[in-house]
Amino acid sequence: MKIYIDFDDVLCETAEYFTKIAKELFGIDVPYRQVQFFNLQKSFDLNDAQYEVLMKAWHLPENLLHYEETPGASEVINKWVDQGHEVCIITGRPFYCYEPSRQALNEHIW
Repeated sequence: MKIYIDFDDVLCETAEYFTKIAKELFGIDVPYRQVQFFNLQKSFDLNDAQYEVLMKAWHLPENLLHYEETPGASEVINKWVDQGHEVCIITGRPFYCYEPSRQALNEHIW
């Protein structure tokens, strides 16, 4: 069986890291559990310029390499692989994030 898994907020705790970045950059303190919208600009009440800064910061390699693994993700994925399933990771991250994203997978997931 082929299993497709989204990278962000499935394999790693991306939205939780967004809350930290928004607080560091803009002093906006939205606790992780209160992020209500997929549209992060709306969730953090950011103007267009702030949103652009947030997204650039989020995609920096040094940030991409520090997102926490979603608890239990690697165990489940490795179990599926051991059972013979083909696991494919999907993401909407820009292509320039490929290398640090691949590195994170190598170091933390498989």
